[in-house]
Amino acid sequence: MSTRSWVAVQSASHDKEGGVCQFVYSHYDGYPSGVGLTLLQHYNAKSKAKQLISGGDISIIDWHGQDILYYAKRGSWKDPRGGDDEPWDQVKPRWKNNKQNLFNAFRSDEGMMIAYLYIYETDLKWHCYKVDYDTKDIIELELSKEHLAKARNSDYDNYIDDNVEIGKVA
Repeated sequence: MSTRSWVAVQSASHDKEGGVCQFVYSHYDGYPSGVGLTLLQHYNAKSKAKQLISGGDISIIDWHGQDILYYAKRGSWKDPRGGDDEPWDQVKPRWKNNKQNLFNAFRSDEGMMIAYLYIYETDLKWHCYKVDYDTKDIIELELSKEHLAKARNSDYDNYIDDNVEIGKVA
């Protein structure tokens, strides 16, 4: 089973709705203690975030920051899920003209199967969002390296929830 997410980088803007957002799909481990913690540990600079999404849609982002399986390079995977490279036009990064439009896509049919949205925002920090599917509200979640590392390493008997809500944002 997979937990799908979108990973985005926002450009600087003086617009109240935020700058242009470029984003990609990421198939596995999209929960905050998976992709979220990996982004904080290994892609916590704008240049690294932009480099990450420049390869297009992603199957897996290695938790140790050493390997990214891009669908456009599927033929080179040393993984049984490999196959032929996906056509670039189908997996290249997509754009929304501002953060609000990215939020609108996230809570619409376009983002129906996406559990989490990560945006490297103009404050030079990663932010994590989820949709409340009853109200369609966008909820921001806390991204704390220390808490997420504990959640990643917790077991069934000592489970630590990685969905710590900050509050509604849209």
